[in-house]
Amino acid sequence: MKALAAIALLALASAGAVRSQDDCADGTIYDDGGFENAYGAKPSASWSEYVMRFDPPPGTRRLERVCVCWTRSGADSSVAFDLNVYLAGVDGKPGTRIGSQSVFAFGVPMHPQRRFYSYDVSELGIEGEDPVFLGPSWSPHEDTQIYLCADQGGQGPVRSGYANFVADGVVPAQPISDVFAAYRALGLRAEFAAPCQPDADTLCLNDNRFKVEIGWAMASGATGTAKAVPLKGREDSGLFWFFEPENVEMLIKVLDRCGTPFDSFWVFYAATTNVGFELTVTDTVSGEVEIYRNPVGMTALPVQDTQAFKTCDAEPVTP
Repeated sequence: MKALAAIALLALASAGAVRSQDDCADGTIYDDGGFENAYGAKPSASWSEYVMRFDPPPGTRRLERVCVCWTRSGADSSVAFDLNVYLAGVDGKPGTRIGSQSVFAFGVPMHPQRRFYSYDVSELGIEGEDPVFLGPSWSPHEDTQIYLCADQGGQGPVRSGYANFVADGVVPAQPISDVFAAYRALGLRAEFAAPCQPDADTLCLNDNRFKVEIGWAMASGATGTAKAVPLKGREDSGLFWFFEPENVEMLIKVLDRCGTPFDSFWVFYAATTNVGFELTVTDTVSGEVEIYRNPVGMTALPVQDTQAFKTCDAEPVTP
């Protein structure tokens, strides 16, 4: 009966591209950008809910934003719905619901057009790196012929997703692929806030937990900010240059040594310079800061600080 309650907009392969408002393009995306179908529920169904699994990037602190892609086939161009978030259970299916936010989408376009709608969900306070299932739920009686975009193309793996056609408040338990055999991913995207955001002047090390910055000074009075060079495949290490990209001045590592007997994060660095500098390492979880200085004109010595951060069990500071 549950399978019969579902309905899809078929034969959308030739439809136009998504008309994007804010499509979370810099967030976590599992679709390939082409939505060949869209899923909903028949008006005879009791409820319509679809959720998909998201694995937050390493170092994630908080779920910030969710983007939902909608289309329609009837006159009703708006939908009132809840964005629900569930913890992933030990069986890999949606478990406890940990957040829900009531939102709206107005001006949903008629297919073959589609549109992403963006929602700030930061006030739900969903933090951490554990996988979650998230997605919309709505009444097919009140909002008819409204459909959630679905990706059925590409060669990527099928994203874990579940549906609920039973009632509001029921945890989605029916695999979407049991209802729609060609399902690959839903038109859902999410942005997760990382505690450290890397940029030209900042290294983010050890799963984005540690923020590293350097200011330099010369005897002439000239000052500046060192430029960061991440090392691909090495999330605990990076480089800095002061004056020229080909002239690297420092290698730095922040190592996780939280196991027995060390119970700490280590800071090691080696600088090949006599330029004065101030190296600042911030633990974005605990808020603690370590500063290392080299005087102007002094040849920098290597540092191996094995007691830098005794913060292995620290609780996240409030952003």
